[in-house]
Amino acid sequence: MLLPRAAYARMVAQRSGRLMRVTRDRIADDLRRLGVRPGGVLMPHSSLRSLGTVDGGAAAVVDAMLDALGEQGTLAGPSFTFAPTQPANVVLDPLGTPSP
Repeated sequence: MLLPRAAYARMVAQRSGRLMRVTRDRIADDLRRLGVRPGGVLMPHSSLRSLGTVDGGAAAVVDAMLDALGEQGTLAGPSFTFAPTQPANVVLDPLGTPSP
């Protein structure tokens, strides 16, 4: 499920436009309201700062996502580098090319 950063930020923003202090429970509840369900798949792409001040920091955000997904859910994250790891024009064999 893709959740636009702005959609979540709007859910936690106060009327004054300032972001508020949020908790693990609040984030989990908000994610459920946005449609994250137990057993689902979530691949977030967000900025911790966009959530406001989170009690417990980044660990609380991860825990909240896991709470919303439940034990059978999948929390995915990109695992790539923006730096080239292979010389140009090299054909990679997924079965034979070692990972760096």
